[in-house]
Amino acid sequence: MTEPVSLPVSLLGIAAILFYGATHLLWFQMGGHQTRHPFVRGFLLALPSILIASWACWIGESGKAIALLTSGAVIFVTLLLGVVAMSGPSGGIGSLGLKMLAPLAVGTFIIGLSGELRPIHAWSLLGMMVLLVWAFPRTSSGSPVKTGIRGWVYTALLYVVGVVVMSIAVSRIVELPVLPLLGPVVVPLTVLGSIGLLVTDLQRGSSSGEADAVQTICGGAVALLGIGLPCVILLGHWTGEAVSSTTQPLVTPPVVMPLQAWRIDTVLLTVLSVILLPVGLGRFRLGRLEGVLLVLTCVLFLVVTVSTARW
Repeated sequence: MTEPVSLPVSLLGIAAILFYGATHLLWFQMGGHQTRHPFVRGFLLALPSILIASWACWIGESGKAIALLTSGAVIFVTLLLGVVAMSGPSGGIGSLGLKMLAPLAVGTFIIGLSGELRPIHAWSLLGMMVLLVWAFPRTSSGSPVKTGIRGWVYTALLYVVGVVVMSIAVSRIVELPVLPLLGPVVVPLTVLGSIGLLVTDLQRGSSSGEADAVQTICGGAVALLGIGLPCVILLGHWTGEAVSSTTQPLVTPPVVMPLQAWRIDTVLLTVLSVILLPVGLGRFRLGRLEGVLLVLTCVLFLVVTVSTARW
């Protein structure tokens, strides 16, 4: 039993190192702590989790892929936002980007009511995400930074290798009864390097630093729900139809919202997004106390998720 477990653990360690280096390169390529596009940086930060979830769906684990994305969004909103709030100035932090979370969180909760996730659900989430991003006010706080194409090549290379290594580890993890979960394992390793960088964004001493950090977190959560979920749903239906056309008609739906992810992840996301709505509207700011509560919420969420995984 030791050898089957040690191999994916080693692969996870290698992937974490690759993602750590790739995240630092991404920050530099996006302008460092003077970025002009924090939302795009958040989207790119969530891209590895989306690709790994798509791979899990491709190998027939669509339920685990859905759970990876929903739990990943929870980790972004609790762990990353909590750490940033704990490290923020005495006056607290806030950003208009937080108001984008509520529609997507509620939409994810609603589509999970039916159990089966259909293509119409995917297009609805994607369309909602596009409208939210399109309606968000454009702000450019940073200054243009000239970066060479070689830096982007190195960044993409590290991310691609990290995704491949992590996908191989995921292929082994889903075969093991030790931990039948992906989100609590995959997502923290992909965003590990961003925690210190987000905190450093706040330490620039300007008011735009906190907005850039929070908007990066919001961009990652929005990408997981508005891009990742539609991709997994559509991919699951496409692969399911391909299998049914070559063998026999499907008895069960190709993509189903996992009951645990719907009961825990989507409910917690909805509650948190509603609580954070006044912050997104500029009526309240997150202080250190709220940051501690968010981090404790993340710890409690991970404990409950792992302990109820086999229910």
